[in-house]
Amino acid sequence: MAEQPSFLLSTGCLFHLPLPECAQIARDAGFDGLELILNHPDLLDSKNTLDQVGGMPILSLHAPFRDWSLWGGHLQAWEKSVILGNSLPKLKNITLHPPAFKLRQLTHFWWYARTKNLSGDLEAEVPLSLENLPTMPDNLFGRDPFQEHIEQCLNKNVYLTLDVCHLGVSKKDILQALEIIPQQLSIINIHFSDARGFQEHLWPGQGELPLEDFVRALKEKGYCSLLTLEVAPTSLPQETEKIVAKLEEFLDWIKSLFFGS
Repeated sequence: MAEQPSFLLSTGCLFHLPLPECAQIARDAGFDGLELILNHPDLLDSKNTLDQVGGMPILSLHAPFRDWSLWGGHLQAWEKSVILGNSLPKLKNITLHPPAFKLRQLTHFWWYARTKNLSGDLEAEVPLSLENLPTMPDNLFGRDPFQEHIEQCLNKNVYLTLDVCHLGVSKKDILQALEIIPQQLSIINIHFSDARGFQEHLWPGQGELPLEDFVRALKEKGYCSLLTLEVAPTSLPQETEKIVAKLEEFLDWIKSLFFGS
């Protein structure tokens, strides 16, 4: 049997709930695993974190992307994420946000600008990936920001986490974006949600992105890595049973596109 993608639930979809409850909901809905968003240093205790998810595999880790003071800085947040990731037995990816050129991130930005082997410099034993972030259509020099992101991934020897709704709010054609990714750059994770205008992380079908065509294109390309549902908590009901039912509907829908005739 050909390899198939693994379907993950981002803990960010239910960040208002305790992690054990989030893991149980993902298990009950039928997800293959979790993408754990590191939103507090308490999660760095790998034994405690694994105990909290109760056997639900953590297949992807999302490094912190705000509140740097909790971690000692942006670079320190990456370093601590990698240490945790190296200790998680089933982990397949650590997603990173590229640092911005901002005063409070300058030290990390210049370190990042110099590195040519991000995985080696951070001593990562699992794959690292850079996520594309929302951008203006063109930068000051008229270059395509998404193309620049692709070049960063290649130049720093990492994989790509492709965030579909970030492409959407950046006014990128998500089908065209798939076509310009070169063969030498592998997509290891897809953050999946809809977008409309500047609204992001909408439930699939509530925005304007051609998500069905996108999934069919992934199928044609033989995509078999991670696909992570990453929607805003407001996209989901409040009652646990209704959350599980809606997530089950999503999995039925996307699997029918991947595996249907």
